[in-house]
Amino acid sequence: MEKYNVVPNVFTYTSIISAYAKGGDVSKAEFFVDEMRKKGVKPNFYTYSSLISAYAKSNVKDSVTKAESILDEMELLYEAGDNSMQPSVVSFSSVLDAYYRSNDRDLVSKMEKLVKRMESLYDEGSARVKPTTAIYNQLLSALVRKGYPDCGEKATEWIKHMVQRDVEPDARSYKSVILAHMKSGGKVGAKRGEDVLQEMETMNSKGFIPDVMCYNAVIRAYARIGDGEKAFQILRRMLESSRTQPNKITFNTVLDAFAKSGQKVAGEKAENLLNKMYSLYEDGAKQLEPDVVSYR
Repeated sequence: MEKYNVVPNVFTYTSIISAYAKGGDVSKAEFFVDEMRKKGVKPNFYTYSSLISAYAKSNVKDSVTKAESILDEMELLYEAGDNSMQPSVVSFSSVLDAYYRSNDRDLVSKMEKLVKRMESLYDEGSARVKPTTAIYNQLLSALVRKGYPDCGEKATEWIKHMVQRDVEPDARSYKSVILAHMKSGGKVGAKRGEDVLQEMETMNSKGFIPDVMCYNAVIRAYARIGDGEKAFQILRRMLESSRTQPNKITFNTVLDAFAKSGQKVAGEKAENLLNKMYSLYEDGAKQLEPDVVSYR
């Protein structure tokens, strides 16, 4: 640009950095940040935000550490008197995203620590960093991903914590809790997952209609412990409702639950269910066509 007598300013550099960030080219984004500094052009809030976003989308070594360091630098500049550098919810969300994409075994504890940091800053008067439902959902998704034995209990605690801080959980929040309980496993996990599912079923006024994945997660939890009757009861609720219809996975998981139940009548119940599945398929529910899993 300079050879054409065009002197790039902070907006020019930031636009270029943002473009590379969106494309996931972190090395080019870093290059232009270094270049602008050499030219005496001071990065602004959007420059740093674009760089954090680039690190969040990158698989480059130390990308999480680098995203953290940029966030820390923004906070230091803000504390030193540069009000334009105050990190926002988006800044923190990008770092949380970097954690989530990493293979760090401690990603949940690190994300929890960062969310707590946001809460502290907000409590101290920084309104721009008030944790939103989306922020807590990032953390809940991480709990599901890692699947710790106590992830169901932890997810439930975070939901309660959100409510205490006047942040309303949404359907995604509750869905994550169901999936976390499913990951926890056992009778307790299955029962508590179903409790959350039933709670969602009563919250129609808020638009909290459980999707098929929510139902399938609870059914799968009961299948794992061989409780075919409970799995079937949930399927029956779906069939009796006009809101969320079962899919092939739903039926196959209940069939698996019957197979694992050890009941004398399990074979008969499985056969009846398979016939029901085929009947619905013939009546037009083409997504329910029995497959090799259904017949195994």
